[in-house]
Amino acid sequence: MKDLDQLTALAETITKMLEDGTQALIEQRSGFPAGGTGGGSPSSISDRTGRLATTRADRGPERSDQDYERTLQILTELLDILKRARPPRRTTIHIAATTTQQDDGCTSCARVGTWTPRTATGTMCRTCNELLLRIQMQHNINLEQPPVSLVDRQRQGRRITPREINEAVHKKK
Repeated sequence: MKDLDQLTALAETITKMLEDGTQALIEQRSGFPAGGTGGGSPSSISDRTGRLATTRADRGPERSDQDYERTLQILTELLDILKRARPPRRTTIHIAATTTQQDDGCTSCARVGTWTPRTATGTMCRTCNELLLRIQMQHNINLEQPPVSLVDRQRQGRRITPREINEAVHKKK
């Protein structure tokens, strides 16, 4: 059996159990809101609150709370792992596989492995054009494209300070 087969089988098992198991963990937590039949009148409806309290007493309230918190932590970590495993939606490979357009995208962004649509009049996207203008105005130099390190920062959504522009321009020389 390949590792992928084992991972897929485990994921399918977890998926089948997730909804019921999650509801059970929520119900077994300390302080879970009561329901029940109320009023103490006899009825054919079971006393859900009493059943939950008995279950908690049998297992110990700390255990239920610990299981809930640990499950929450594991599922949060799993979500993070799965997000990292999937490539960003705007990678050049993704765009090439999902589009029939002949627009190669921004030539500057392509250097860091992302795809962004070009402006109608140039070979770069609007944000790379603006970054290039900012660099040229700050340093009074003529470049064809902004430095790769700054394009990468920009694509990550990180702020670009004048100090970082200075470092990138001087590093390029």
